[in-house]
Amino acid sequence: MKRALLFLSIILTAVTALCTLEWTSLGRSADKTSHKHSGSHHSQVALRVEGRTHPELIPDAAANEMLFRLLSSTSPEEKKELRKSTYLKSAGFGPAESVAISNAAYEYKRQIASLDAEVDEIKNTHWPRPSPQIMTQLTEMQHQKEAIIARIVGALQSQLDQYEPAKFRTHIAEEVKRNTNGFGTGLPPTKITRLETIFSDFFTVSAQSCDSLVYVYNNVSYDLDQMLVFGSGSSSMPYNNCGHTITLSTQLSGAGYSASGGEGTYLNLDRGGDVWLDGYFTSTTDADSFCPVVQQSSYAGNATGGQTIPPYVQLKEYTSVNPTHIGGGNQTTNTTVRFVASISSSCSFNVTLAVGITQGPLEQGDLDASGGGSVSCAAGSFTISYTINSNRTGAFKPAVFASNGTATVKEPSSLEASQAVTVN
Repeated sequence: MKRALLFLSIILTAVTALCTLEWTSLGRSADKTSHKHSGSHHSQVALRVEGRTHPELIPDAAANEMLFRLLSSTSPEEKKELRKSTYLKSAGFGPAESVAISNAAYEYKRQIASLDAEVDEIKNTHWPRPSPQIMTQLTEMQHQKEAIIARIVGALQSQLDQYEPAKFRTHIAEEVKRNTNGFGTGLPPTKITRLETIFSDFFTVSAQSCDSLVYVYNNVSYDLDQMLVFGSGSSSMPYNNCGHTITLSTQLSGAGYSASGGEGTYLNLDRGGDVWLDGYFTSTTDADSFCPVVQQSSYAGNATGGQTIPPYVQLKEYTSVNPTHIGGGNQTTNTTVRFVASISSSCSFNVTLAVGITQGPLEQGDLDASGGGSVSCAAGSFTISYTINSNRTGAFKPAVFASNGTATVKEPSSLEASQAVTVN
């Protein structure tokens, strides 16, 4: 019996020594490699909750935190603030609502800063082998964070109740949760050669103590005024999760173009030469879980979003007014209006005709106009005819008003010719 116990003690000592050596070696070798995940990691992460099919399984605290993190990010990024404002505008929030939501997001960031720092210190001290007591402490701290989020959301909702009370809750339920995926992550993987099997059993037991989900969210939004489309990513990781920090990378593609970034990225819809992009744009946010204790990064999961940008047009200029002088007797002048349309050609918009009288006694009723109605996006221009039906004299400028059809009309939606037509 004593020999058996002695042998077991020797084995455990060897396991401990090899594990320590391996973790030390792993930390040293990781300094020379990138912390980015490889494609092989994708197959190692199991999707535990899919928001598209089961949004009710995404916790409110996680959904609200992801929104707050998206709107309070301070990491360096080109056009970051424009991406945030576009996100809120695309979600249908007005200026006052957007300000209230943004303020709540930064209040969340301020209030959890000390908790985040304390959790980092705990994990730096006790990872990669946290005790049950440490996991219990982290679970309690997670409850504190969730209470903070709940208080901030409650105060925010009371402000938003002055506008459309259900709008924020609907956005969380129908947008954030449905574009979120939840993944389980364990402690960083290890490589123990001869005793790998023995350690693997121990490692599995340890990992079960922090079997919490990491949630990843992705959104696509666009602003035709700015001619930009954005891909946005966010995440929520409980304090009692095995991961230490989450790093995001976001890819955006559509119409043959692509862009990549961290928490967000963008594409310019105006490609120059009157080439304007539209169609379906998709974005994917990948999440890496990184443990600085052992300098090990592992793939945590991803979320994908998409948005269709419908065809759109903009009136540009009058290219000709001919002739610029007409008289009585049903004389006619023709004018051509040029417009630019996005790359989808199978669309149309509506044109209403008008005249701007610049000199009387000529009146609008003295002119008959034709050439309005539905205009094909593929045409690139349309021609309007104005015919004098009286003997009144004066001058007028051709004018048009464009409205949405199957294509969206960008501002300006009305256009008046710079050149007047005289009538005498």
